[in-house]
This record gives sequence, C-alpha cells and structure tokens, in this order.
Amino acid sequence: MTAPLHDRAFDEAATQALIRRALDRLSLASDVDSLLAALRWHTERLLPVVEAKNWSAYGQGDLATMLVGEVRRKLAASPTAGANAGARAVYCQELARTCRAILPLALNEPDDEQRLRELP
Repeated sequence: MTAPLHDRAFDEAATQALIRRALDRLSLASDVDSLLAALRWHTERLLPVVEAKNWSAYGQGDLATMLVGEVRRKLAASPTAGANAGARAVYCQELARTCRAILPLALNEPDDEQRLRELP
C-alpha cells in the first residue's frame, strides 16, 4: 500500500498533478478532505521556503511579505471537516490556486526542489 500523497517527500510533478486535480472540477464530498490535507501539506511546506528567500535583493520584499501573509490567512480560514461539502470543495480550489501561485517562487533557484525533498 502506498502512503497518502501528503506523507511523501516533496515532488514538484506530484504537486502540479495535485493542483490540476483540485482545479479540474469541484471535488466530490468523499475526496475533498484528503485533497485538502494534501494541498495544505504542500502549501505549508512551500511557504517557509518562499519566506526565507531574500526578496528584498530583487526589490520584492514588501510584495513577498504581503503574499506570505495572505497565504497564512488562507490556511487559517480552512473550513472544518463538518462544514458543507460544497464550501470545502470551493476552499480546496482556492487553496490549489494559492499553492500554484507560490510553487514557482519556492522553486526559482537551482536545487530548491532537492532542498524541499530533504526537509523533515
């Protein structure tokens, strides 16, 4: 048996596939919670990498700070597992768009993906 997607080491292709799956159509009620957990795992893994980069060196410090704050707010606004399945599915798509937005920022330097794979 394979581990759930969010229990594996970071993999960009798997992250892209997960994002596409979430954005393809609204998730079924039976799938939404596992999809949300996987998206949350990927987003939470990418966020510190984006945050740690020296965006000020590129004149983007304020923008990066604002983006990180918005991502943290999005993560904090997660509906509970008992919330309406439709609301959870819409939130799942919002989180997928958020993950898609920060993915290239986390992987903009050589060896970034390898560093992400080595994180605990």
